[in-house]
Amino acid sequence: RISSTSDAALSYDYRRMPVSFRYIVPIGFYTSYLSMMQGLGEMTYAKHNNVSLSMKYANPVSGLFFNARTSALFQNGNPLLEASMNGNVYITSPTGRRSNSSQYDFSAELTKAFSLGRFTVSVKTDGMLINHEQLIDKKIMSYQMRNMMTELRLSYIPVSQFAVEGKSQIIFHKNACRGNSSMSTPTITDYEHLLSISYMPGNYHFTWTSELKHNNEDNLPISFFSDIKVGYNSRKYSISLMMTNIFGSNEYDRTYIGTTVIRHNIVTLRPREI
Repeated sequence: RISSTSDAALSYDYRRMPVSFRYIVPIGFYTSYLSMMQGLGEMTYAKHNNVSLSMKYANPVSGLFFNARTSALFQNGNPLLEASMNGNVYITSPTGRRSNSSQYDFSAELTKAFSLGRFTVSVKTDGMLINHEQLIDKKIMSYQMRNMMTELRLSYIPVSQFAVEGKSQIIFHKNACRGNSSMSTPTITDYEHLLSISYMPGNYHFTWTSELKHNNEDNLPISFFSDIKVGYNSRKYSISLMMTNIFGSNEYDRTYIGTTVIRHNIVTLRPREI
């Protein structure tokens, strides 16, 4: 502990562990109707090194709060896999070679409360980088998977019977091939926005929640949901009625057109129900 308002922690962990059982078994086995896994037939081990650092700050008097955490994981000796087709069966099997991977995670959140907590602003971010290897056309290719999320959250409680909460979130996804940029996937950006309004007069409570979701892919529609919840609480019993998706999207509709196939998917996202 650094002070009455600050705290920090550092940890390190080392493990030498057997790899997954599916890599050890000497026979092939089906993982699904058209997928098969072939093991090495021998015991093998992988090394794991993990280091993490965390920090916290909390000052209730000023209404300022902050926490952050980062970690790094290094794995050595995992079996390098290859894939092949035998008729209609997709077979995954170890090559006898080993691969190395690393993973970096970080998260941070800053919160500031105003007017004795009646109005609160919070900013949060999470990120992850994974470096891994894949065998493609008998060549080892290095990939990096990148995920990042940024969130803004607002909360306003002017009186004890009324509250408003809003949240906006942006998520980035990308899988980058370091040796060949043409094999990298494009960056996908997902957006999610939420607004919740609550009114609680006496023993009654009313809540209206709306969500809006969309991303940067042109062939994906915008999804909107709106729910209402009404309830009554007493010392002896509680009654509530919830109406989900009273207006907005209730289906996910997507059409994919390829060189040899046309695929049309319709998925029920959130049914309208009571």
